[in-house]
Amino acid sequence: MVLVVILGVTYRYILLMIGTAEEMFESRRSRMAGKLEAKEARRLAVATAGVLLSKTMQLLRVWALLRTQALGDNPDVTAVVDAIPLARDAQGAYRVGGTRVTLDLVVRAFNRGATVEEIVQKYDGLQLSDVYQVIGYYLKHADELAEYFENRAREEEGLLSSHPEWAPAGLGDRLLARRKSR
Repeated sequence: MVLVVILGVTYRYILLMIGTAEEMFESRRSRMAGKLEAKEARRLAVATAGVLLSKTMQLLRVWALLRTQALGDNPDVTAVVDAIPLARDAQGAYRVGGTRVTLDLVVRAFNRGATVEEIVQKYDGLQLSDVYQVIGYYLKHADELAEYFENRAREEEGLLSSHPEWAPAGLGDRLLARRKSR
């Protein structure tokens, strides 16, 4: 696939160069009357070659940009990248978009099937664009974040086991029974 893109870009570049040379000679012919002396013809040929070389260099830069974009390596272009809206707090938890909502809460909701819009509705302080960026970052760097998520899960289990009042037995059943009685 990359080869096809490179060949296509090269083909376009060659056509641009031929078109540029053709336009230059047509323009020159339209401004001239009669034949040139040998010395004047050489001067004109050198000047035309210089202009064509200059235009070639411009097209080469364009071609290089197109080629590197097709390959994903883009050293000549300044990338426009927004910062990922994640900040690590003093306890080591990543917070999303300057809120108290943690990365693991957003990712857990996403992995359970919630849409980005549903996540934003669930956590009031979040911005839609921030959650899209964070989910994209998570999807791209899932392997790097795996250890972070494992550590957060261990910390959560440790907190819940040290505070049994936070997860009393039968709470879910009592809440469901209360809902049915209404």
